[in-house]
Amino acid sequence: MTFIHTDNLPRFELLSKLDKISSLNYDDVENNFMQQTDFKYYNLEDFLNNENLNQNKHNLSFCTIHCNIRSLSANHDGMTLLLSELQHAFDVIGLSETKIRDSFDPTSNITINGYDFISKPTLTNAGGVGLYVICFPYCIL
Repeated sequence: MTFIHTDNLPRFELLSKLDKISSLNYDDVENNFMQQTDFKYYNLEDFLNNENLNQNKHNLSFCTIHCNIRSLSANHDGMTLLLSELQHAFDVIGLSETKIRDSFDPTSNITINGYDFISKPTLTNAGGVGLYVICFPYCIL
């Protein structure tokens, strides 16, 4: 696992497909915006039994999940258990409230096989964010 602090990463601006189109009007945005975005809350059973989600598991869709982890060191095992039960390789796993402190290494193993971890630690006892990004060998391009 690679542990990367965001301060060491180069800064760049991400452009969407719509940013490249000059002089957009409202109809252009409506017609060109991705319609398959699914931002819903699922419990484990609903996620596993959802036909649309099951069909998308094996295509080239970009798929993310977010969790307010409330301490990555304390809840890492529960998160990895949940991920294994979901039976899905997410491209990015977003975490908030990691409670990883700046200048301190995590007190437990926080690796997930097949993912690199990128973190923005916190200066306090709360906060901190992290991303698990799928590693290149596991990635379908």
